[in-house]
Amino acid sequence: MHTLEFLNSLTGVYQLTRDHAEAIKIWIPLLDTRRRVLGDNHEDTLTTMNNLANDLSDMGREEEAKALYVEALEGRRRIHGPDHPKTITVSSPSGTARPVANEAEAPSVRQRFLKANLAMTTCRR
Repeated sequence: MHTLEFLNSLTGVYQLTRDHAEAIKIWIPLLDTRRRVLGDNHEDTLTTMNNLANDLSDMGREEEAKALYVEALEGRRRIHGPDHPKTITVSSPSGTARPVANEAEAPSVRQRFLKANLAMTTCRR
């Protein structure tokens, strides 16, 4: 497991330096390994899908990215339910929310995300 965590951290360095091509070279086998070891519905696997999708999108490989965003969204719906912030949005490493829903649904998605975050913040107090 430490090797997987190290590889995950290494891709973060590539992302920070905007070297998406190198990050993708690591994300793909890392995702394959996490699927095999942890399963498709494990949070780490879903996060890796999301991160790979972010880099693919940044490289202009939108169709591949979209397929991974959809798969991560469906997995998060199964794990967290429809109103959890991780379900509603997929976050890039910089913390910028990237809506996965249909663009026509974007205002509704943003409102649900804000409501869910407010609820989580209120519960922590």
